[in-house]
Amino acid sequence: MILKNIFEAGRNILELSDKANRFYLPIIALLIFFAYLPTLQYDYVSGDQWRTFQYSLLNESPLVKAHKCYHDRIYHDLRTGRPFCSIGECMEHSLVEEISDFSTTRPIVLVLVLLTAFCVGMALSPSLGGIINGTAIGALFIFSPGYAFMYHLGLSGIMILISLILATLSYVLVRRIITDAIIHKNKLLLHSAIFLVACMIYPAWAFVVFIFALIDFLFCPELEIDKRLKHFVIKIIFFTIISIIYYLIIKLIIIFLPAGNMGAYEFSSNFNPVYLSKRLLLAFMIYIAQPPLNSLYSSLRILNIIFLFFVIIIGSVLYFKNKTHTARNAALYFFITIVVCAFSIFASLAPWLVSRMPGPGNRHLIIFSLLMCVLIGWVIFRVSIRLFPAKKYISTILIILIILLPAAAVQNKRTAIEAGISGTEIEAMRLVVHKWIDEYSFAKERYIVVVIPKRPRPLFYDRVLNNVKHIGSYKIPEDPLYFFNMFTELIKKKNDSFLSGYRLIQDTELVGYGDSLEFAPNPVYYFKMFTALIREECDLHHPLGLMTIYDLSFAQEKAEEILDDGPFNIAFVVINQGEQIETKHDVLAINFSLITNFPEPLIVNKTKDRYRSDVDIDINSSPH
Repeated sequence: MILKNIFEAGRNILELSDKANRFYLPIIALLIFFAYLPTLQYDYVSGDQWRTFQYSLLNESPLVKAHKCYHDRIYHDLRTGRPFCSIGECMEHSLVEEISDFSTTRPIVLVLVLLTAFCVGMALSPSLGGIINGTAIGALFIFSPGYAFMYHLGLSGIMILISLILATLSYVLVRRIITDAIIHKNKLLLHSAIFLVACMIYPAWAFVVFIFALIDFLFCPELEIDKRLKHFVIKIIFFTIISIIYYLIIKLIIIFLPAGNMGAYEFSSNFNPVYLSKRLLLAFMIYIAQPPLNSLYSSLRILNIIFLFFVIIIGSVLYFKNKTHTARNAALYFFITIVVCAFSIFASLAPWLVSRMPGPGNRHLIIFSLLMCVLIGWVIFRVSIRLFPAKKYISTILIILIILLPAAAVQNKRTAIEAGISGTEIEAMRLVVHKWIDEYSFAKERYIVVVIPKRPRPLFYDRVLNNVKHIGSYKIPEDPLYFFNMFTELIKKKNDSFLSGYRLIQDTELVGYGDSLEFAPNPVYYFKMFTALIREECDLHHPLGLMTIYDLSFAQEKAEEILDDGPFNIAFVVINQGEQIETKHDVLAINFSLITNFPEPLIVNKTKDRYRSDVDIDINSSPH
């Protein structure tokens, strides 16, 4: 029944467009595929995907690993109001054994990205002149940093992508009921359930329905403003009721859960007007400070302000020049429009606004990205209609050629850099870890020290982001694959004279967004990376399997005690560049600063060894 309703809605909207122009849809799909193609080409691991390897030293079946993941995540997901959010992550835990296994799961996620663009296109089609324009703007939207961040998470983020699809479909189907003015209780319950499930996955994206309602109110030309306002109110009431039901269900669930505190992620609500106004202003200022859409160049951020200023001014002038409005009605409806905009933006941001989460990440600001994309599409559509009234599809060609095609090219480069940074980091550690295992150095070098660099990216990437082609007389290659091979030489040649030739100027502009274009942000990920790379080289039957590795990422002070406790113990710590290590034990340094433009050696101060504890051990013997 659900599939039938979705198919009918899509078919009815498609019939509004000319059959001869449907070839634009495959073109849009190809541009999306091109934009995210690097994720299918390179091995990399993004953010929370590293949690997959917390079982990497265990010889467990996929079903057992999925059960452990569910057991580890369910309490967190329930207390944060997202009970269905980790389904994809637990699937990933069961399917992935090694880093290379991620490549088999990413095509599945890319298919959902294509589906998202089409679903968003269905929601936008009445306001932007048809399904083709709507899908083109939907494709532009999925290039936004917040959406790209979730896509890069693979199966770990797939449920969040699904929440957006479900919420969008729910909106399209509810709008169809309102337009037809025929309400079927069974269908209404079905559409309510779809939106409720979307909220149970990730409310911060499910609440995009309020922005879709705003877009229809502002830009749908087929209805008079009175009818648009009526439809808007009906939609808002419907989705608000379901949102309240969601809120009550989660509150009820939390009551029966054991006491606990998830910190900033805790499901909470603070409706203090001062608190909310400050956070709303913070979200707006953070978004405005970013480059427009997915641009790599922060110098373009001023375009956000300029574009919004002109759209608001021109839109206001056109509104009051509308001959169908009297001066009094125009002022009244203009005030109503401002209220509708304010309410819709507030409601769509509510999951973050009322929470205790700190400054919003890009994933919390997707509604601003959607609005910006729609404004761009609407301006092009209206201008082309005014200048070329007889050319129905001029707007489609303009949107694809001057907006979507360049955006896809930029996103392709951005995706290559995103995957390249992670892949470079992995390869740098892999070179050290595999040598450590192959030469049986783990019997002596039992103090593992990972150095997090001050610079957020590996060598060359700042210049690549800023289109710098040369470093002195050295030409930077265009092929991102080159970066994976370059670091083999950097690890081998550690002398300062070699590295100084590749230093970059200190005032190189930092470009990027939060949560992206940088090394792994969480120190915990490095231990997972370390164990994943061990799994590539050996198993439990290897002599290394007899030893116990202690993750002391947040307890460095215990390292000496752990190492002194027995020759089969390995201590793993993470420090920042510039910190020093004091120990009497031999250290294996995994220094990521060596692959940045500001390399700095790790300083190890050898303490006095009153009695030799790091004697050679028999790696074939058991500690038990």
